[in-house]
Amino acid sequence: EYSTIVLFNIRFFFQTKDGIRSLVRSSGVGDGFKRQPAGTPVSPDLPSRVRQHLQRLHVATLATVGPDGPWAAAVFYVDEGWDLYFLSSPTSRHALNLTHNAQIAVTIQADHADWPGIQGVQLEGTVELLQGDAETRARHLYGQKFPVVGKLAQAPAAIVKALTKVRWYR
Repeated sequence: EYSTIVLFNIRFFFQTKDGIRSLVRSSGVGDGFKRQPAGTPVSPDLPSRVRQHLQRLHVATLATVGPDGPWAAAVFYVDEGWDLYFLSSPTSRHALNLTHNAQIAVTIQADHADWPGIQGVQLEGTVELLQGDAETRARHLYGQKFPVVGKLAQAPAAIVKALTKVRWYR
């Protein structure tokens, strides 16, 4: 049986060569942290660049806090609009942490050997459990980006078995 947790109320920041630029806040979240001086214009192409970044990459680092303290874990994700979906074992430390504290932070960046080349998205938000159509949508989107998940009839038996034990998150 699958269940889904949803990542929502997200504040996005995009790391560019000239500093962090605040981008977008979904679901009415208030002003977020900004490193540039107040009034610094945000490039009109920034939302498009962030969307391309999210679509191009596959792994996010998810930070959670639970009874044993903070924890970070790498998770594969898929995006739709400004929503991110991922799956994980319900017994993993980060999934257990989410049952205690729904606040999270996430970073998504490509690996670089040089500091000036680093570009990434940093976000923070909260999670909530999804069921029904929302869960079905999450699995569908994930299957489009990661075909081994979307075509279970063709997947190796070990993958099919592992997917019966995961929970879905957004």
